[in-house]
Amino acid sequence: MRLLLIVPLLWAGSVSAALHLCTDLQGKKVYQDTPCASLPSTSKIVPVKATAVTEENARETVKRFTAAMNAKDSVAAVGMASGYLQANVMVEGKVVNVSTTAFKELMHRVLIAADKYTVERDCQVVPDRDRPRETQLLCKVKESVKSSTRTHNYTYDERLRFAVEDGEVRIKVIQIEGT
Repeated sequence: MRLLLIVPLLWAGSVSAALHLCTDLQGKKVYQDTPCASLPSTSKIVPVKATAVTEENARETVKRFTAAMNAKDSVAAVGMASGYLQANVMVEGKVVNVSTTAFKELMHRVLIAADKYTVERDCQVVPDRDRPRETQLLCKVKESVKSSTRTHNYTYDERLRFAVEDGEVRIKVIQIEGT
């Protein structure tokens, strides 16, 4: 059975809260007992400017989020998420709610620790009966994380909802269901 990348990371994060794998400005990976310093984004991948969420700018937000992840630019990737992000992960039929801070930290850790990270998303607009005025995308996701010793491949469904915060479109809900 394939488990999503986030599940092992949730477990790993609880095992050793005192050990942090960080990357310095030269790209060197180091272990330290204090949290990693945030590195400035080195790319020009920024959130979409808008006053309202539309299908077009939601798709563009997903495109930029995917590009940031593939570039291993954790600052840009985390910047695509709402300050009030709701992350829900379905694991063995149970929903695990992950806090905004924990989810953003996990994205950062994955991108920094991976030697190579790739993700592909094929998204379709789906109506939401509970929120008919919101844009919701259902994405088929293929993710590959390569470390020095192995490669992990994941396939799952991801539902995304969006919000405008400070004049920029952000991902406000990520719901992940493994397949």
